[in-house]
Amino acid sequence: MDAHGTPLTLRLYVSGQAVNSRAAIRNLETLRGLLRDGAAVEVVDVREHPELAEEDRIFATPTLVRRSPTPVRKIIGDLSDTERVLVGLEIDASGTTPD
Repeated sequence: MDAHGTPLTLRLYVSGQAVNSRAAIRNLETLRGLLRDGAAVEVVDVREHPELAEEDRIFATPTLVRRSPTPVRKIIGDLSDTERVLVGLEIDASGTTPD
């Protein structure tokens, strides 16, 4: 959540059971452990839901999207560098985002 009470919403786009997609899902679970309760995390397979990928303008997988609070932030890759992911998504170690 940010200072205004907007909940943190993340969506991970993957492509089936590709090696990088499976790694990103595992790494997302590690990341999830660092986030505050109340963070919504969703995994979307672009093969099953291409309309969602189009909506978020996803061109590569795996991609993690911070959908809220705005502005939207995206990280492409397997999410193996947790610190870099948090910085890229502008999430501090307590799982909150700046104003």
